[in-house]
Amino acid sequence: MKNILYIVAHPDDESLWAGGTISALNRSEHYNVYVLCLWSLLEAPDEFREESFYKATADCKKSYVFVKGKHGEHPIEVGLRELGLTNRDIDLAITHPPYGDEHQHPHHKIVYLETNSWANQSGVAVGSFSFFAMPFKYEQIAVHAKRLGDLHLLNLFKVHRDQSNDEFRFAPEYFIQFLVDMKDRNKMLKNYHSINSKQHKDVYFAWTSNCEGYYLTSAGLDVFNDLIESMPTPTDSDNLYSKYKDGV
Repeated sequence: MKNILYIVAHPDDESLWAGGTISALNRSEHYNVYVLCLWSLLEAPDEFREESFYKATADCKKSYVFVKGKHGEHPIEVGLRELGLTNRDIDLAITHPPYGDEHQHPHHKIVYLETNSWANQSGVAVGSFSFFAMPFKYEQIAVHAKRLGDLHLLNLFKVHRDQSNDEFRFAPEYFIQFLVDMKDRNKMLKNYHSINSKQHKDVYFAWTSNCEGYYLTSAGLDVFNDLIESMPTPTDSDNLYSKYKDGV
C-alpha cells in the first residue's frame, strides 16, 4: 500500500479542499491516508476545533495536529514522528497550492512553502490540491471516461511549461480533476460545529463545488495511478475518441 500525507494549515482545510478524494482514497485498498495539520505554527489553536479535526479525519489511517517540537526540529518531521512515519515511508505529500486558495490565504501559502522545502530536501514527491485550474497551457491526455462508485475522473491534463509557470514559480507536470461525492465531503465538514456554514457557502466557491483537482509531478501521478487504474471504463471502446479520427 502507498502512503499519502496531506499537510494542511487549519483544521477543516482537508475537508473543504480535498474531502471527496480523501474519502475515496480511504476506501481504496491501495492507500493509507495520513493528515498533518500545522495549525499551531500559524495561530493559537483551540481544543474544540482540534477535536473536530480528529473526528473529521477518523477514517484516515492516522492524523495529527502539530503542537510543538524541540528547538531546531522541522514541524513536519515532528508530525511524521507522531504519525509513526519517516520521510522514506511517504510516497506522496499533498498540500495547498502556491496561490493559497480563492482568497489567497497567507497561511496556506506558508504551508505550501514549508511543505515543498521539506519535500525537496527529503526526496519526497509533492503535489498540491487546487479547486481551480491555474492559467497554464494544458493538453488533455485522458482517453477514457472512468468512474469508481461516485468518483469520476473528469480530466487528466499534461501541463506544458511556459511563461506562466515561471511567473508563478510553479511547474507541475500534470493536473488531474475528479468529480466527487458531495456527501463524503459534507460528512467530514459536519464535524466542524464552529464553522458558519452559511457564511462559508457565501464566500467559498469550493464549498458547493463537486470538483477536486491536484497538481502533480510524474512521481505523484504514479501514486495516483493505482486509483485511476482501479476505475472501470463504462464504455467498451479502447479510446473515447477512436471513432472520431475522421470527424463526425
